[in-house]
Amino acid sequence: MMSGQSYAYDGVLGGKTGYTNDAGCTLVTYAKRGNSVLVAVVLNSINGAFPDTTSLLDYGFDHFQRVDLNVDLDPVPTRFLPSEKYLLKNNGNTYPFYYIRHVYVTVPTDTDVSQLTKKQWVLANSVGPKRIKSKYYLNDHMVGYGMQYEKEILSDLLLSTSF
Repeated sequence: MMSGQSYAYDGVLGGKTGYTNDAGCTLVTYAKRGNSVLVAVVLNSINGAFPDTTSLLDYGFDHFQRVDLNVDLDPVPTRFLPSEKYLLKNNGNTYPFYYIRHVYVTVPTDTDVSQLTKKQWVLANSVGPKRIKSKYYLNDHMVGYGMQYEKEILSDLLLSTSF
């Protein structure tokens, strides 16, 4: 399905054909259009793997879009105990978790992303900084996720004092 072939598809970046007794003729293809990348997998096709792949890719590109959620790259604000303002730099006004890259979701075309719900939890890491994982859902279907990383470990936020 690469350019120059009889079943060329605009945007195909690669693919692999195969055959097994159980799966029959197979084709895995990936293509990019705009900021969306899709993977199509066809197994034991009756109509032929190339036309079925074309149909799958057309459907995906025509009905779904990749959306940048434009997450705030500033630290996550949180409330601290009143006593922590005496222990932490910056008076403990922010918790040191940051997004280090954009967060994208794949949703049906023209979806209002304000309809998405977000679930978050802290992932413990015994050998390094903690992380916050945020999963985004549309009608109970996960459509993307983002990861926030601890920029500094808590001990780095402690005020230095001399006694």
